[in-house]
Amino acid sequence: MFHRVESNLEEICRRKKTTKLLMTMNIIDETYDVVTQDWIDFWKDRVDLLEVWRPHNWGASMNFRKVQPEKLKTCGRPFQGPLQVQVDGTVNMCCFDYDGKLTFGDLKTQGLQEIFETPFFRKIYHCHQTGDYTGCGLICENCDQRNKDKSDVMVYNSKFDIQQRVKQISTTYKVITDIGQNEAAEAKVC
Repeated sequence: MFHRVESNLEEICRRKKTTKLLMTMNIIDETYDVVTQDWIDFWKDRVDLLEVWRPHNWGASMNFRKVQPEKLKTCGRPFQGPLQVQVDGTVNMCCFDYDGKLTFGDLKTQGLQEIFETPFFRKIYHCHQTGDYTGCGLICENCDQRNKDKSDVMVYNSKFDIQQRVKQISTTYKVITDIGQNEAAEAKVC
């Protein structure tokens, strides 16, 4: 099965014209260093962007990275996206929210305007705007994505400086800013 996937990816690399191919590998511990370097050497000239990350804590359900006491007010998602639409049409704030704890809408029954006006979205937005998560019950409160020091998260990047890349949102490459109250109040939600 692995060789079939690898063969299909190589074929995509040969055929691509306007589509960019991003390939990401997550390593759990240092035992994969040799495999990781072989993987980097194999793919780095075949794809448009190659990244190797240490995994995130998936909304505090795992313990791959230390959650630091010094945090950013926000990871940037409520202000800069991306919006997560699940296969069943539900909408949640974060791709790390694997069990839907941050679900705030349903595209099968609601329009975007209505979704962004829900009390739960406004609660998430407010916490990220103010940086106050005390007693909110959101998985954001102890999320490693809000760690101020992100020097431990990326191992390799074929295009970006690692220290700059970890300060960007993965889907848009916009810089994550620690948005202040005035900026957040002016930010467009959708």
